[in-house]
Amino acid sequence: LNNMGDAYFAVKRYDVSETCYFESLVILFKTLGQEHVEVADVLANYGNLLFNLGMTTWPKALGLYTKATSIIETTFGKDHPKVVKWGKVIKDLESKNVKVNDKEQERLFKQISTKAITTKDDLPESIFK
Repeated sequence: LNNMGDAYFAVKRYDVSETCYFESLVILFKTLGQEHVEVADVLANYGNLLFNLGMTTWPKALGLYTKATSIIETTFGKDHPKVVKWGKVIKDLESKNVKVNDKEQERLFKQISTKAITTKDDLPESIFK
Protein backbone atom coordinates (compact mmCIF):
# COMPACT_ATOMS: atom_id res chain seq x y z
CA LEU A 1 0.00 0.00 0.00
CA ASN A 2 2.88 2.38 0.65
CA ASN A 3 4.12 1.89 -2.92
CA MET A 4 0.59 2.37 -4.23
CA GLY A 5 0.41 5.60 -2.25
CA ASP A 6 3.62 6.74 -3.92
CA ALA A 7 2.25 5.83 -7.36
CA TYR A 8 -1.00 7.70 -6.81
CA PHE A 9 0.95 10.68 -5.44
CA ALA A 10 3.03 10.73 -8.61
CA VAL A 11 -0.08 11.01 -10.78
CA LYS A 12 -1.64 13.61 -8.46
CA ARG A 13 -4.39 11.33 -7.11
CA TYR A 14 -3.84 12.74 -3.64
CA ASP A 15 -7.07 11.45 -2.09
CA VAL A 16 -6.28 7.86 -3.03
CA SER A 17 -2.63 8.33 -2.08
CA GLU A 18 -3.65 9.46 1.41
CA THR A 19 -5.95 6.46 1.80
CA CYS A 20 -3.11 4.12 0.82
CA TYR A 21 -0.70 5.65 3.33
CA PHE A 22 -3.29 5.60 6.11
CA GLU A 23 -4.25 1.98 5.47
CA SER A 24 -0.59 0.99 5.22
CA LEU A 25 -0.01 2.52 8.66
CA VAL A 26 -3.01 0.66 10.10
CA ILE A 27 -1.55 -2.64 8.94
CA LEU A 28 2.01 -1.81 10.01
CA PHE A 29 0.95 -0.56 13.47
CA LYS A 30 -0.86 -3.83 14.08
CA THR A 31 1.81 -6.14 12.64
CA LEU A 32 5.14 -4.42 13.37
CA GLY A 33 4.32 -1.81 16.02
CA GLN A 34 4.51 1.98 15.96
CA GLU A 35 8.30 2.25 16.24
CA HIS A 36 9.34 0.07 13.30
CA VAL A 37 11.48 1.49 10.48
CA GLU A 38 8.85 0.49 7.91
CA VAL A 39 6.39 2.71 9.79
CA ALA A 40 8.89 5.57 9.56
CA ASP A 41 9.03 5.30 5.77
CA VAL A 42 5.26 5.46 5.43
CA LEU A 43 5.02 8.33 7.91
CA ALA A 44 7.56 10.29 5.87
CA ASN A 45 5.73 9.55 2.61
CA TYR A 46 2.44 10.61 4.19
CA GLY A 47 4.19 13.73 5.50
CA ASN A 48 5.52 14.47 2.02
CA LEU A 49 2.00 14.25 0.60
CA LEU A 50 0.70 16.66 3.24
CA PHE A 51 3.66 19.01 2.77
CA ASN A 52 2.87 19.20 -0.94
CA LEU A 53 -0.82 19.87 -0.34
CA GLY A 54 -0.02 23.28 1.10
CA MET A 55 0.22 25.39 4.20
CA THR A 56 -2.96 24.15 5.87
CA THR A 57 -1.56 20.62 6.15
CA TRP A 58 1.99 21.60 7.10
CA PRO A 59 1.51 21.15 10.88
CA LYS A 60 0.35 17.57 10.35
CA ALA A 61 3.23 16.99 7.90
CA LEU A 62 5.71 18.31 10.47
CA GLY A 63 4.38 15.90 13.07
CA LEU A 64 4.70 12.94 10.72
CA TYR A 65 8.23 13.87 9.66
CA THR A 66 9.22 14.38 13.30
CA LYS A 67 7.93 10.96 14.32
CA ALA A 68 9.53 9.27 11.29
CA THR A 69 12.87 10.92 12.01
CA SER A 70 12.70 9.91 15.67
CA ILE A 71 12.15 6.25 14.74
CA ILE A 72 15.06 6.17 12.30
CA GLU A 73 17.39 8.08 14.64
CA THR A 74 16.58 5.74 17.53
CA THR A 75 17.18 2.69 15.35
CA PHE A 76 20.19 3.76 13.27
CA GLY A 77 21.60 6.94 14.81
CA LYS A 78 21.61 10.65 14.00
CA ASP A 79 23.92 10.32 10.98
CA HIS A 80 21.57 8.07 9.01
CA PRO A 81 20.77 9.62 5.58
CA LYS A 82 17.01 9.65 6.26
CA VAL A 83 17.54 11.51 9.53
CA VAL A 84 19.58 14.12 7.67
CA LYS A 85 17.12 14.37 4.74
CA TRP A 86 13.95 14.53 6.83
CA GLY A 87 15.68 16.81 9.33
CA LYS A 88 16.10 19.38 6.54
CA VAL A 89 12.35 19.29 5.84
CA ILE A 90 11.64 19.68 9.56
CA LYS A 91 13.98 22.68 9.78
CA ASP A 92 12.37 24.20 6.68
CA LEU A 93 8.89 23.90 8.18
CA GLU A 94 10.05 25.21 11.55
CA SER A 95 11.69 28.19 9.83
CA LYS A 96 8.21 29.02 8.48
CA ASN A 97 6.91 29.01 12.08
CA VAL A 98 4.94 25.80 11.56
CA LYS A 99 4.05 24.07 14.82
CA VAL A 100 2.80 20.56 15.43
CA ASN A 101 -0.75 20.40 16.74
CA ASP A 102 -0.20 17.78 19.44
CA LYS A 103 -3.90 17.05 19.88
CA GLU A 104 -4.40 16.52 16.14
CA GLN A 105 -1.31 14.34 15.99
CA GLU A 106 -2.52 12.27 18.92
CA ARG A 107 -5.95 11.94 17.30
CA LEU A 108 -4.40 10.71 14.03
CA PHE A 109 -2.27 8.07 15.76
CA LYS A 110 -5.28 6.95 17.80
CA GLN A 111 -7.34 6.59 14.58
CA ILE A 112 -4.58 4.50 13.04
CA SER A 113 -4.10 2.37 16.16
CA THR A 114 -7.76 1.63 16.75
CA LYS A 115 -8.95 1.08 13.19
CA ALA A 116 -9.55 -2.51 12.23
CA ILE A 117 -7.40 -3.83 9.42
CA THR A 118 -9.39 -3.12 6.31
CA THR A 119 -10.56 -5.50 3.70
CA LYS A 120 -10.68 -4.76 -0.01
CA ASP A 121 -14.34 -3.81 0.46
CA ASP A 122 -13.40 -0.96 2.83
CA LEU A 123 -11.16 0.79 0.32
CA PRO A 124 -12.45 3.26 -2.27
CA GLU A 125 -13.28 1.61 -5.59
CA SER A 126 -10.96 4.04 -7.40
CA ILE A 127 -7.91 2.44 -5.79
CA PHE A 128 -8.37 -0.65 -7.95
CA LYS A 129 -8.74 1.15 -11.29
